[in-house]
Amino acid sequence: MFKLYTFPKTKDCKTAPTIFLDLKVQYMLGEEAGYLKEGDLKRGMNDEILYTENRSKTDFITYQVGFVFQL
Repeated sequence: MFKLYTFPKTKDCKTAPTIFLDLKVQYMLGEEAGYLKEGDLKRGMNDEILYTENRSKTDFITYQVGFVFQL
């Protein structure tokens, strides 16, 4: 967290109100997943259903930005 601004302390407050910027990055380690796309299902000669499965890793990164108000 990064301190952005501290307001002047008043008689009513024990501490001065402060605004912080909160930045987070998270990497999520996933597994491999199988899925179908449009056109991957086909009908065979004996009316059986044939398909082509696609595979992909499911790792991803999330970014979070927030503000914290401390009173």
